Amino acid sequence: MKKVLLVAAGLSMSFMGLAQKKNVTTAIQAMGQGDLDEAQKAIDAAVLDESTKNDEKAWMTRGDVYLKLMEAGKVPQDKAIQEAANSYMKVVQIKPDYKTADMDTRLLNIASSYYNTGITAYNNKQYPEAYNALELPVKIHDLDGGKRFAANKSFDTVATEANRVRAYSAFYDNKYDDAAIILNKLKDNPITEEPNNYLMLAEIYSKQNNNAALIKAIEEGRKKYPNDANLRNQELNIYIKSGKTDELIKKLEDAVAAEKDDKVKAELYFNLGNTYNNMAFPKDAAGKDMAKPANYTDMVAKAIAAYQNAIKLEPTKAEYQYNAGAVYFNQATEVNNKMNAITGNTAADNKKFDDLKKQRDGYFTQALPYLEQTYNLLDAKASSLSQDDKYTYQASMMALREIYSRTSQLDKAKAMKAKMDAAK
Repeated sequence: MKKVLLVAAGLSMSFMGLAQKKNVTTAIQAMGQGDLDEAQKAIDAAVLDESTKNDEKAWMTRGDVYLKLMEAGKVPQDKAIQEAANSYMKVVQIKPDYKTADMDTRLLNIASSYYNTGITAYNNKQYPEAYNALELPVKIHDLDGGKRFAANKSFDTVATEANRVRAYSAFYDNKYDDAAIILNKLKDNPITEEPNNYLMLAEIYSKQNNNAALIKAIEEGRKKYPNDANLRNQELNIYIKSGKTDELIKKLEDAVAAEKDDKVKAELYFNLGNTYNNMAFPKDAAGKDMAKPANYTDMVAKAIAAYQNAIKLEPTKAEYQYNAGAVYFNQATEVNNKMNAITGNTAADNKKFDDLKKQRDGYFTQALPYLEQTYNLLDAKASSLSQDDKYTYQASMMALREIYSRTSQLDKAKAMKAKMDAAK
């Protein structure tokens, strides 16, 4: 009796396996006859059964069925393509050499379709959708550790571009960890080697307050792209924020010496001037004036020289003109404060006052041509100034009015006040 039972069990299993293989055949026949509901039912049953769940033909058929279901409008496109892709990739996992040419064609068509879907979503600023859609062409490309499509260089480019857009999508969706993982791969890929990878990584690490990673990314980027102005500016900003002024000055001086483009060189000189100026007139965290450094005179002279070099290269840049004039104007203001502090009326007091006035007016005289040039450059386009230029424009008028008033050029002072009132 026991032997009969064992034989019966074996027969049962055999019939079940035949039934599932029959399901594969049924699915193929039903699909050919246009009965897609029956095809779907049969093939879904086949790939769930133990006897056929690892059958490459079953999975290939399932992929074909779902694409037919999509064409007939019976399954939404995204779901159908995803199911088909998963089915075809399962075929490759089970038997990599199964109908290789046919499988590659199927997989590449799906990769192309989802790539286009992802790019459209990205262009429409649908970042989560773009990120998810573009994962599929990357997965297909990476089958068998990337070996399956290694000879297909155009697919290499498509998959890499998909990864790039995935990184951007994650970044704009504030998924910074996901973006950083992809960007760290892109920066070493010959297809996507570019400074922007490091700039985006730097921005991510800055938002995450990860200074160590930020500095590492910028240093690596600068080493790889020493002439990229954006990376250089990022590096300079790091030194400015960290207060490493000596290192910053050395970096700026080296950058100035290496730069060939006059416009970029002028900007570097301007940054160098600002650094010296900040060192000459230090302020605390609250913006209040601090004691001058021992090398104050040297810092002022270097600031002015740097601004003058910037102006020589770009004389029509109002910001450069204004900052050069502001160095002299600020010195004049400090002298004027000393004059106001004199309360006595002795001969010595009067002499001290007159000496200070002469010194102050000397600074005003030096500031005047820079501030007047600033005003003239911006007044000519006053109706279309940016916010930064508007600030510089107004500041130059205030400084000029002060100089004209203090140096008894009252008609000019009056005209400048009228100009200021009209500009409000």
